[in-house]
Amino acid sequence: MKKKPSGRIALRRRGRILFTALFSGEKGGRMIRVNGKEKELVQEITLLEFLREEGYETSRIAVERNGQIVPRGSYEKTMLHSGDVLEVVSFVGGG
Repeated sequence: MKKKPSGRIALRRRGRILFTALFSGEKGGRMIRVNGKEKELVQEITLLEFLREEGYETSRIAVERNGQIVPRGSYEKTMLHSGDVLEVVSFVGGG
């Protein structure tokens, strides 16, 4: 069976990237990128559900979605979509 192509597409205008999306050639392949690594979305999911499934302690992180900081109070109503790019930063205490 021949594997279908996958990769990244970008919409550019005047040299600026306006939108990037990951795509998968497999049926139903919905991909997001989290801290530089591709992950497949198996079902529609909120940001809060995703973070919990990935084991993040939501009180000790900051999340950027597609270049915008997501307020902690919005995690539960923010739906993830194919092509989303997330950066998750954990706070570490120390002295």
